[in-house]
Amino acid sequence: MKYFYFLSIAFILFSCNLEEDNESESSSQPDVKKKVFADNGQLMIDKAFIGMSLQQLKDVYKKAEFVSEPVYEYGIDGESDGIVVENEGQRLFFVWTMDGVDTINGITILSPEILIDSNVHVGMSLKKFMERYPNQPLEIDVLDDRYESILIDSLRYSANFFTTDSTRVGVYNHDSPVDEFIEVQRPEATIDRIAIYRR
Repeated sequence: MKYFYFLSIAFILFSCNLEEDNESESSSQPDVKKKVFADNGQLMIDKAFIGMSLQQLKDVYKKAEFVSEPVYEYGIDGESDGIVVENEGQRLFFVWTMDGVDTINGITILSPEILIDSNVHVGMSLKKFMERYPNQPLEIDVLDDRYESILIDSLRYSANFFTTDSTRVGVYNHDSPVDEFIEVQRPEATIDRIAIYRR
């Protein structure tokens, strides 16, 4: 009888210890459910979204640095500057506004740490990306032929690859009025940036 009593006590103590371990493990890992869309229906990019004012952006990223850079460096037709948000030396993303307007009109993701669309990120290989979107064609940008992109219109973003004529990711028919995508030739190429557009 003493043996049974001893085993019962040992089992209870062991069970309590397991519950405490599980609670401490779960409390050390926060239960974060990242918001995918802002209240205005735009994709959330870390803590930023299209339609947010520049002041709201600065309020949310209090410790960040805001560096002016020309919009044309990001494939946007214009002479004005946008802002790169840098946090602890890491370039997170670039935002731009329309002239005379204080709200963000577009965002370009620069950091591999920012995930969208269930793990799409800068640095992801074209092969992995094409597994998710096998029928999406590549295209050479009309305004800036330094990069090729794949548009995911349903979520209003494009994955961009910096290339030259000799390092193209895709093969194109140049005889048609617009370069027509034929096939992928460099599946190992990785996404250089991701541009988010207004919905």
